[in-house]
Amino acid sequence: MDIKRIATTFVLVTLAAFTPRQIRTTVWLIGDSTMADKEIKAYPETGWGMPFEHFFDSTVTVDNRAKNGRSTKSFIAEGRWDAVLQTLKAGDYVLIQFGHNDEVPTKGTYTPEDQFQKNLIRFIKESRDRNAIPILITPVARRKFDSTGNIQETHAAYAALVRKVAAGQHTPLIDLDTESQTLLQQFGPENSKWLFNYLQPGEHPNYPEGRADDTHFSEFGARRMAEIVLADIRTLKLDLAHHIAHPPAPQTSAAVIDPAPFGDNAGHWYAIFDKGNIINPLPGRPRHQPTEIKAIADNILLFQKNNGGWPKNYDPFAILTSAQKDSLLEAKGQTNTTFDNGSTYNQIAALATAWLHLHDDRYSAAAINGLDFILTAQYRNGGWPQYYPLENNYSRCITFNDGAYEGIMRVLKDVKDNKPQYAFVTGSLAKKLRTAYDKGLECILKTQINDAGKPTAWCQQYDETSLKPAWARKFEPPSICNKESADLVIFLMSIDNPTPAVKTAIENAVAWFRASEIADTRVKIIPAQRMVTPFRISYSDRVVVTDSSAPPIWTRYYELKTHRPLFCNRDSKPVYSLAEVDRERRDGYGWYTYSPQQVLDEYKRWIRITVPTDYKTVQAAFDACTPNTTIFIKAGTYHEKLQLTKDGITLIGEPGTVLTWSDHPGIIGKDGDSINTRNSYSFRITGNDFTAKNITFRNDAGFTAGQAVAVEARGDRAIFLHDSIIGNQDILFLNSENSRQYYRDCYIEGTTDFIFGAATAWFENCHIHSKKNSHVTAASTPRDHPFGFIFDNCILTGDSSLNHVSLGRPWRPYASVTYLHCRLGKHIFPDGWANWNQTESYKTARYAEFEDEGPGANPTARVPWSHQLTPAEANDITPRKVFGDWDVLNVTMTTYLYKK
Repeated sequence: MDIKRIATTFVLVTLAAFTPRQIRTTVWLIGDSTMADKEIKAYPETGWGMPFEHFFDSTVTVDNRAKNGRSTKSFIAEGRWDAVLQTLKAGDYVLIQFGHNDEVPTKGTYTPEDQFQKNLIRFIKESRDRNAIPILITPVARRKFDSTGNIQETHAAYAALVRKVAAGQHTPLIDLDTESQTLLQQFGPENSKWLFNYLQPGEHPNYPEGRADDTHFSEFGARRMAEIVLADIRTLKLDLAHHIAHPPAPQTSAAVIDPAPFGDNAGHWYAIFDKGNIINPLPGRPRHQPTEIKAIADNILLFQKNNGGWPKNYDPFAILTSAQKDSLLEAKGQTNTTFDNGSTYNQIAALATAWLHLHDDRYSAAAINGLDFILTAQYRNGGWPQYYPLENNYSRCITFNDGAYEGIMRVLKDVKDNKPQYAFVTGSLAKKLRTAYDKGLECILKTQINDAGKPTAWCQQYDETSLKPAWARKFEPPSICNKESADLVIFLMSIDNPTPAVKTAIENAVAWFRASEIADTRVKIIPAQRMVTPFRISYSDRVVVTDSSAPPIWTRYYELKTHRPLFCNRDSKPVYSLAEVDRERRDGYGWYTYSPQQVLDEYKRWIRITVPTDYKTVQAAFDACTPNTTIFIKAGTYHEKLQLTKDGITLIGEPGTVLTWSDHPGIIGKDGDSINTRNSYSFRITGNDFTAKNITFRNDAGFTAGQAVAVEARGDRAIFLHDSIIGNQDILFLNSENSRQYYRDCYIEGTTDFIFGAATAWFENCHIHSKKNSHVTAASTPRDHPFGFIFDNCILTGDSSLNHVSLGRPWRPYASVTYLHCRLGKHIFPDGWANWNQTESYKTARYAEFEDEGPGANPTARVPWSHQLTPAEANDITPRKVFGDWDVLNVTMTTYLYKK
């Protein structure tokens, strides 16, 4: 034999012998029916362990030993725990969730509290004896709401025992009881049914009489519970987290498609087995994560019909099989397209988001087809039907039902406002869509009901020809409808620079909501005998009770002309109290609402002043306004030295709105004081909860004037959106160690130390431009503050002659500045960072970068006292971590929705 072949064979055998064998980890699930695998005959009832097993890579096996009806006592007595112990090995995980069946004294599975704790401790100790890792999970919440719509605790005693054992045994804890209650509250009393096994008679062959189960989950609900557990595994930083197949992208600047707008569609798909659906959900399959925008957008393309619209009640986040995809392609010619349940307009918005981040022309083309569908479906009077092509029923009426009209208008408003995700909409199409928006707005204003000489609100549906209030379903009469009206008013309050007609519509609706509110009244849900009807199964009833502590409430419908609270049965006969409604409708429809309260709360923030219409100067508006006021400033240059001290003020400008002054050291101010850095500001904000949008702030002192501040921000929770801050040295003064500030899509231009101070600030998608070989930042972060300035996904540029600009120098010893995913121009010199004169501040400065790019990104050449972050360190820097109890991302979204 050839010696070379012998030698090669020997080497390969030797290498094979010493190649480490891949270690497989088993995750054992022990618990009750809420976790357990289900037989086919029980579907669509789903334990959360079923989708859970699909979320791990090939090195992890999930062995689900949970069983319906088991408690810790019966699980041990039946030998189920011993069976796990026989194969449990080092490195395995044991997820332990009991309580549902332990806590009921009337059941044979009842486990007294002291024995329950002992059983949990036994699971923990015997797992650890085998070097496995136990994790305790509190029992998941049952669906139980009080009469005001607040979720109720259903496992108080036994959930507390699990927490006590976890603390005493130093065992990782997933508090599914608390977290599932939070999820149920977010969904609310009605929508939370999507999470559970709720079925109408005939909706699924396994439950011909229907089902109303407040304990066991639907496919959708099981998946959401599994996602909570997976998120907590990451939060606990368990090694198992590294094997989750879909780890979340860093919170910093991650592109996502929000699943919330598709909740209505997804909830119906998972909860209802509809024989008319092209495809139905399959047991146990996972969903795409919101960061998987290509996969989600590709699904949306599959669901789109050839006419440009979408059908309702499918989940675009579902991971589809090849057969399901083929079925969708074969059904492209169907025309069951609609705006109901959030359809069509939400798909267009998601495709626009996908196009913005992936630049895939398939998504822009499909979005354009969807926008053409909106144009085609619009009536000449500006309204839209629920379905298009038109059907011969109430769906051809102009509909405000369930936010459909408002959703279309928000898409058109984003196009009209030239939002970047719609940059592909140009030319004649853009013009047509702006016209459609204007017609849609005019239709809203024309249909506000002026009843008996009193301006009020809106009806749910309108005749498409006469624009008179019309019937929807048989129990939805022509009336003043407060639920849908509240949604419309929230939209109207989002309009920049509203016309007098829009302002009047808002004022009239607010006056109506105040006049129609009902005091000292609460709707109480009470248990009732099981009732089966062709429409639903009911186990409860609702009664109206007097309660002096109850918040204001409204009925959904008010009778035209009389303005009496109105109710209706399926026979279309009006009645005037909830007690007169048949039980099936009384317990199965939302006859009362709290939605107008949201309008009244937001109205306090919406109250607006316009400069120069209402006040000739900006400072006069500042002096006259009350807290929580919105101030619109029309285009123009306002030469004023401005100071704002009030809380909750929002400034909104037009293109060309400029606020400027020119104070700088060496001159005397109007008050007779010498000007220095700290009083050179053009604009100073000391109030909390401030927002500025579309404003240019300047200090026009000049290139050689020295320290000349344009913006001095002292208040806490300040937000700057799409603003420009322009000057030279010391232009943006973040002047309070107790201040938290957020800048998004802003342009900041200066020379030396032009972003400086002690505040904690996050800059996202900002453009930072240098005009001198000097320093971008000069932070003075306090020693006990973990974060100072964070620049996330920003672009740093400089004048073409620059080649020696630093990312920052420490104004104080513990300066903290971090750049994440930023693009650095060639003006940034290789060292990256500089010291403050001849001090030793550099020794304690906290300067860091992560995955910066561009000609100025040079990690190997950086000064040795700076830091290149690891992925784990970078992923740990999020707005929530930096700002603590200030949920800036949620606040910013609210700002976009209500104040843009």
